[in-house]
Amino acid sequence: MITLITGNGKGKTTSALGLAMAAALDGKRVYIGQFMKEGDYSEIAMLKSTFPEITIEQYEGSMVINRAAKDKDREIAQDGLQQAISAIGSDNYDLVVLDEFNVVLFLEFISLEQAIHLINSSREKTDLILTGRYADPDIIELADKAYEISQIKHYFNDGIAARKGIEM
Repeated sequence: MITLITGNGKGKTTSALGLAMAAALDGKRVYIGQFMKEGDYSEIAMLKSTFPEITIEQYEGSMVINRAAKDKDREIAQDGLQQAISAIGSDNYDLVVLDEFNVVLFLEFISLEQAIHLINSSREKTDLILTGRYADPDIIELADKAYEISQIKHYFNDGIAARKGIEM
């Protein structure tokens, strides 16, 4: 099954990681690939220390926030895409989570055709969770489940930074 978690609210990654933990606790083999993120923020540090059976790879790129995208961002996303395709094709995982997948597609770091190929390649053997804002309508249509997380109110809008252990 393909699960899509999108929207402008906070909690897409947290939701996906919660599903990954539930799968691991049930004996499923889990791979998490993160586009556009780097570092052991609290959620990732906890997973690494508590769930050593979950494979986590960050595709070495920082978020494209407050700066223009660079050619290197596209190269990193393409490398990450190949790692994700390998994870899906390896038969080593029951669940693959691709965090910020929708964003790299929206930024055209990967093509819609590549995204559709990845989704279709997972259909027969691996559950797939895709997160990130700006989900493409074609990807929403391909998903078996799609969730939109909306923001009603958040203290970020009042200038309060992300807090360690809460948002990062």
